[in-house]
Amino acid sequence: MSNYDSHLFIKKLQGKNINVIAQTEEKYTAFNVELNLGTFEKDGQTINVKKELRFLDSFKFMTSSLDSLSKNLDKEQHTHLQKYYQGRQLELLLRKGVYPYDYVNCIDKLSER
Repeated sequence: MSNYDSHLFIKKLQGKNINVIAQTEEKYTAFNVELNLGTFEKDGQTINVKKELRFLDSFKFMTSSLDSLSKNLDKEQHTHLQKYYQGRQLELLLRKGVYPYDYVNCIDKLSER
């Protein structure tokens, strides 16, 4: 994230409740933002629904890339992936740069898992 365009996220999130751990004006170690998703009524009270998103430069906290760290794991150690994927699908997910876009059709469904 420090060499990525995270400052573009920050510009887009201006006006929101955002906290930043910055190295420079355009390089960040981490930032989080609190988003107001709306309100609903419960027992005669109005409840505000908020969600906090946190972005971390994971490489700053690890000595190797995620790809090399995940290669240290045996296939059997990917227990959460194996609950949902087997065979060729699992092999594809364990490769670098593969994301199952076909399985993600709604962001709301991700938050329910």
